[in-house]
Amino acid sequence: MLVKTQGIVLRFVRYGESSVIVTVFTRQEGIQSYMLKGVRSAKGGSKMALFQPLNLLELVAYHREQGGINHIRESKCYHIFKNLNNDLRRQTIGFFLTEIMNKTIREQTHTEALYEFLESVLIDLDTTTEPLENFPIIFLIDLSRHLGFGLQRTED
Repeated sequence: MLVKTQGIVLRFVRYGESSVIVTVFTRQEGIQSYMLKGVRSAKGGSKMALFQPLNLLELVAYHREQGGINHIRESKCYHIFKNLNNDLRRQTIGFFLTEIMNKTIREQTHTEALYEFLESVLIDLDTTTEPLENFPIIFLIDLSRHLGFGLQRTED
């Protein structure tokens, strides 16, 4: 079945000479794994740049009902980060967010509200002009509420 969805790239693993397996948290389907053949070859060009962790993608993919590794037909970036890739502090926080997402998001937690929360956090990390010192702590508190064991944050 052909599905059009949005997704956040969580990680990729090299597979063979020129392929990768990408794990993406999608808006409708939750955690999905995709096989991408030939993206690391000379002909693959800059396709591999799309599948770096935290990229926000629009995907057209083939999904099997019984699960397993799927294939991507089309992909494009729907939000290009301006500061996240250039600022060392934002990059470091981005690495932290990636690790937390990889450890906490499971296949059964594929609510659209969680996806929208993570998308807004990444865009906020890229565009905020406020100090970033407390950003990871605020993220963890807000994420805990989405995962079901939440702490309540009070504004002073």
